[in-house]
Amino acid sequence: MKEEIIVGGISILVGILMLIFRNSYAYRIIEFQNRVWGFHFGVAEIKISKVIIVIVGFGLIVLGILSLFQLIRFK
Repeated sequence: MKEEIIVGGISILVGILMLIFRNSYAYRIIEFQNRVWGFHFGVAEIKISKVIIVIVGFGLIVLGILSLFQLIRFK
């Protein structure tokens, strides 16, 4: 029972934070890849990262809600 509440709360929190800070998070992801691996990604890749961040953020929120209502269980 407690695992579902903890996982649900954390995943909802992370999902909301990803949606709120998606612009800066996408920029930092691309900047990190350019710096560490030497890629030359630009504006198009930042836009793609924003879309992926929104999808993952909504997924985490759904996972958290399902976990809080105990529709999915972790064992």
